[in-house]
Amino acid sequence: MSTTKATPTTTYPFVFTTYTNPSPSAQSAYPTTYTETTWLPRVSADTRCASATAYPSIQATSAAGSTGAAASLDVTHATTSKAGLFTFLLLAVGPLEDLDLFRVAIKMKSLLVTALALLLAFVGARVVPGTDTLQGNRTLALVKSFNTSTAKEQFFDSAASINTVADQDPWTLSVARGTKLLQGMKSSDAAAATLYGLDSTAESPFDGTLTSKLLEWGYNDNTPAMQKLHDAECNMASPSGHMLSRTLLDLGLPTTPKSQGGPNECFHIEHFDSPAMTKTPTGFFPPKTNQFYTVCDTSYRATGAEHTIGINAAGGAVFALNLVSAASAARRTWGVKPTPDQLPHIRSVSDLAWAFWNRAVGATPGARVQGIKYFFVAMIINAETNRIVRRALLGLEPPREEVGAWPGHEFAMESEAGRALLGSPVGRWAGYFLMQHKRQLGGDRVIDRVRVFKSEKAGSFPYFLFYVAESGAALDVKL
Repeated sequence: MSTTKATPTTTYPFVFTTYTNPSPSAQSAYPTTYTETTWLPRVSADTRCASATAYPSIQATSAAGSTGAAASLDVTHATTSKAGLFTFLLLAVGPLEDLDLFRVAIKMKSLLVTALALLLAFVGARVVPGTDTLQGNRTLALVKSFNTSTAKEQFFDSAASINTVADQDPWTLSVARGTKLLQGMKSSDAAAATLYGLDSTAESPFDGTLTSKLLEWGYNDNTPAMQKLHDAECNMASPSGHMLSRTLLDLGLPTTPKSQGGPNECFHIEHFDSPAMTKTPTGFFPPKTNQFYTVCDTSYRATGAEHTIGINAAGGAVFALNLVSAASAARRTWGVKPTPDQLPHIRSVSDLAWAFWNRAVGATPGARVQGIKYFFVAMIINAETNRIVRRALLGLEPPREEVGAWPGHEFAMESEAGRALLGSPVGRWAGYFLMQHKRQLGGDRVIDRVRVFKSEKAGSFPYFLFYVAESGAALDVKL
């Protein structure tokens, strides 16, 4: 018998989208199509907490190629034993990871087969084999509907990855993700919603400065102490910092931080030690690993996520200086892999950057929300992204082995390499920033090129600079 409790009304399914390769390359054997599993919510327009069953509907769907059949499993109002079985199935097949896209890793054949057999015994539903028996373009995803207190949340997040069948390599997926993002940026909001399988809009539900909403979701948000501590990171000329003097000089942007009268303001946010966290009876915070907060009668745990984002509102620049996602931080802090419903519902880099952009613009005379020109990603250490960078460099004529100092190498979005860099784990957030805020930005804004370079600092890791065009009308990149 199912139980009830006060939970929000929003539900989240996975959405499948199948693509034809935008530009097959001789460098690898591409499949003709692939299926992307994206974490996108279907939600109502309100934020009420309502009485709901403790275990909402659970679905499993197989997306196949053009000749494949889809089989589905629907377990509604599951009992505690069935919910526990679903948890077992999730653990068997692997983690669901963050960044507004989620990875469904299909692993451990024996556990999956056992779980599916048990599931059949409980509910008599139809299922399909695990991906080890699927061929070509077929993939399996688990669809779980759960509840949240925030309306119209759309996790496209830039930091998330997807996992598909083995013949779909990361380069292929990044090219297609970048292509899809470009199409979404240059399309109307309604067309972008259709592209991403949403009902009517692709616009983010999170708008403005988000000060109260971030507090609600357990964030310690850019306190005066944080501002003082991280201000030095926005001194872009400092030998102890990023050393971007030549880069910013060529762009006509100052290097000075806010503390020195400059336009570069650093915002830092942490998902621990927040005023929303429950303190001990003596008035202190517990260790980070044991901090909890409550949203809509549901207890959530601090993840340890941290982000530092620099803003030059007058110059139209956003700098992603340090990004530690909620999923990866939670995995490290908790010692276990989190499920999506355990994470704060505001966690995508694009939404956090949008909030900080709005704050800086509001505090800068003459600055406009529509004035965005540049997205920087600093000191890229993400392994998958660096592999994509290396392959992009090898495609140059002549091929390059290493990222060069500024001005580095520029890749247009008409090129496969440009779209792969945009679709990379640390690049996607910039596209979502533009695609999900068309109304506020006064129309379509599109990334038309990306520059990959190293700073003047010895031992520099790669940097990205994405350029924002006023209109996507001239860019003709089709899925």
